[in-house]
This record gives sequence, C-alpha cells and structure tokens, in this order.
Amino acid sequence: GWFKFAAPPCFTILLLAPFIVRLVCNPRVKDLSTVRQLATTNYANLGPMTDREKFIVSVFILMLVMWVFSSALEIPVLVTTLIGVCIFLLTRTLAVKDILSCSNTFSAVISLGILISFVNNLISSGVITWFAGTIATVVAGLGQWQSFLILSVIYFFSHYFFCGESGRIVALYASFLATGFSIGIDKTVVAMTLAAFSATSNILTHYTSPVSILLFSTGYISAKRWALCGIVMATFVMLTWLLYAYLMNM
Repeated sequence: GWFKFAAPPCFTILLLAPFIVRLVCNPRVKDLSTVRQLATTNYANLGPMTDREKFIVSVFILMLVMWVFSSALEIPVLVTTLIGVCIFLLTRTLAVKDILSCSNTFSAVISLGILISFVNNLISSGVITWFAGTIATVVAGLGQWQSFLILSVIYFFSHYFFCGESGRIVALYASFLATGFSIGIDKTVVAMTLAAFSATSNILTHYTSPVSILLFSTGYISAKRWALCGIVMATFVMLTWLLYAYLMNM
C-alpha cells in the first residue's frame, strides 16, 4: 500500500529532478566522454586488490555489522567508529597524518555536532512543542485545503531548523499528523505527504542532513548555489506531491 501510493509522485520526481538541477546549476562540463575514458584507464591501472585493501574492506564490513546490530550488541555507533579507527591505526593501515589530512571531513563532523546540539536544545527547552501548537492554532480556523497546504509547506521548510530527518520526525511529525487528521483530509494522504516531505526536505540547504554536509565539504558547489537549487527543487517536489495529494483526496 505504501509503495502503491508513493510510486507515481516519487517516480515523477526521480525522472524530472536531474533535468531541473541541470537547468538551475548549468554544469560547466557537459561532455563526459573524456571522464569515462580517464576512469576506465585509472581503474585498469589499479590492478587486483592488495592485502591492505582487503583488510580495510574486512574492517568496514565488521563495522557495518556492528552499526546494524548496535542495539542488540549494546555498542553505541560512536564506539564502533572509534574501534574501526583504532584498528586501522594499531595495524598501521592508516597513519595519524592520513586522518588529520582530511580537513573537510573534520569540519563536517564538527559542524554536524554543533547543529545536533542546537536541535536537541530546541527540543528540550520546549520551543519545538510551542511551535507545533502555534501552527495547529493558526490553521484551525481556515478551510480544509488551505489548512493542509499551510501545514505541509511549514512542515517542509521547518527542516531549516534541523540537521537530519530523524530529529525533525521525532519532534514534529506526530503533532503535525494529528493536526492534519483534525482538518478532515484523508488520513493516508496526510500521513504519506508528511512522510514524503520528511524524506525530501533535506535538499533545502547544505547543512540539513549529514550527507549534505559531506557533499558540500568537497567544495564543488557554493552555499548560495546550493540554496538556490534547493529552493527550486523544494518547490518542484512540493507542487508534485500536493497536486497528487489533492487528486487522491477527491
């Protein structure tokens, strides 16, 4: 049921998104034939995997298993990460200078920690609860679809105040869902629209998800360009989903 409902708008977005991003960002390199040739040549020059590379892959597989079963093993994700780093250092697979040379990664980790702390403080101080209650009051006196439109758009753009989907879902999803149910819109439409907006709103800026932070840290795109592309894509995603939600609710 989940797949059946979400497939039409999601596949529409998936199909058209690359063309929209290309129009907005207008990449300087459009002919990738030389890139393919270079990649093929470099891959051939690598040769078979060395013992060192096989060891690195084995450690990563071990870490992935520990991450997946972290609850059952009662080993925090951070501890697993530190164990992996220590194994690489103790076996001299990596040197300290190799790790310290990844300045962009360290900057991303520090930024991510600050943003998560900021969000946690907003939640613990009651700001998020107050915000959700205020929105519910605002939309209470409006028409059915006016209320749902405002509710959905505000939920999408509230991601500016979060870093990662999980924090925002925990803080806001249930209260916005209850408000959506109260205005009379089909419950499946409300639940699926808010779920889709939870998953897609991290396109807004370069800091709204760990993946965005890591991609931005490579330095290939400016914050201004990312924000512009994010607004355009956000508008496209919201229009696609809300139009589909309206048609499904008729």
